[in-house]
Amino acid sequence: MDVPLPRARRRELARRRYAWLLAGAVAVAAAAWFVLRLEPRLERLQRSAIWTGAVERSPFVLRVRGPGTLRPESIRWLTAESSGRVEEVLIKPGAVVEPLTPVVRLENLDLELQAVQAQREVHDAHARALALERQTERERLDLAAELASLNAAGGDAERRAQAYADGVGTVSRLDSDQALGKAEELRQRRALAEQRARLLEQLAPRELETLRQQSGELVRVREVRRQLVDRLLVRAAASGVLQDVLVELGQWVVPGTAVAKVIVDRQLEAELRVPAEQAGAIAVGQPASISTGFGEARSSSIAGHVRRVAPAASQGSVLVEIALEGALPENARPDQNVDGSIETEHTDTTLHVARPVGLATGDTSSLFRLDPNTHVATRVAVRTGRISVDRIEVLSGLQAGDEVILSDMSRYASAKAVRVE
Repeated sequence: MDVPLPRARRRELARRRYAWLLAGAVAVAAAAWFVLRLEPRLERLQRSAIWTGAVERSPFVLRVRGPGTLRPESIRWLTAESSGRVEEVLIKPGAVVEPLTPVVRLENLDLELQAVQAQREVHDAHARALALERQTERERLDLAAELASLNAAGGDAERRAQAYADGVGTVSRLDSDQALGKAEELRQRRALAEQRARLLEQLAPRELETLRQQSGELVRVREVRRQLVDRLLVRAAASGVLQDVLVELGQWVVPGTAVAKVIVDRQLEAELRVPAEQAGAIAVGQPASISTGFGEARSSSIAGHVRRVAPAASQGSVLVEIALEGALPENARPDQNVDGSIETEHTDTTLHVARPVGLATGDTSSLFRLDPNTHVATRVAVRTGRISVDRIEVLSGLQAGDEVILSDMSRYASAKAVRVE
């Protein structure tokens, strides 16, 4: 049979049971508190896999960027002035040319034949002028001889008629009348000869002048024909470097066809294509920087300034000409691709940070701000303002010295914090 325990023993057992229950409750509460305080597991990022930047408080420079190409400041197009077939390309692109340096030779047999015919017509005109001069001189001499003969015969007839009229000697009336008639006839013949001489003096020079004018016109036609033949040889019109030959052997070209392109000056300029929505702040004279990309460092740049801004946009971009002020690399070439940026505005001291990937102007977005002590990046709301090529103005949400993640964090869109290792 069971033996009843003493009262003291029962109280001891009860106190122990209560102590164990109290300890269990405390353990459960502690576990619950620990579970409640335990942070969720954070995504881990490698420091080398992200790009960060610090928020700065300083003057802010607004820049506009655009791709472009290098262009010669002065280009001379060589065009065909005569139609013809390309027979020979005399020099290759890259050669140094001087004025009248032959570049391309054309061939056109029709033009050469026309030049020969024009030369023959000039010779014929000269021959006709010489024949007219010779004929005029012969007629002048014949008239002079005729006048001399008529003067002599007329004088003799007048003296004879005068003698008959004075009754010198014994002559018949018939002889006297004949002498008078002969003298009158000679006077009329001499008057007609003098009239022909005057007419010859008046008309012969005019006829000769007409022939000479015709000859001069034919000479000009001949010279034009010769020039057309001479210009079958396309020559450089200025000193420079031959950039390109635009025709092929055997090609038929007509007057006005571009045959070659000559760079008159080694000085180059940059033509940038700036997005139309960003071009409104660009003005002539603003400083610019051109990255040529030559050599080992892509970041090497040349200073310049805006020379001209196109008045209208084309295909969503505006053409901006940049005059370069520095020396280009020796291997710089026309039509080389470049990148350029233009300083459009300098602001007062303000907060700004390197431009994060995918962040646009005027947005209220979120960035991950990195705690240097815990290495935990927490998402914060950031309102941004004006935007530049590589930096953006911070209006609220960050302070000077804050370090933020600038890389693309779209894959962590649902995370409120990440750990950077």
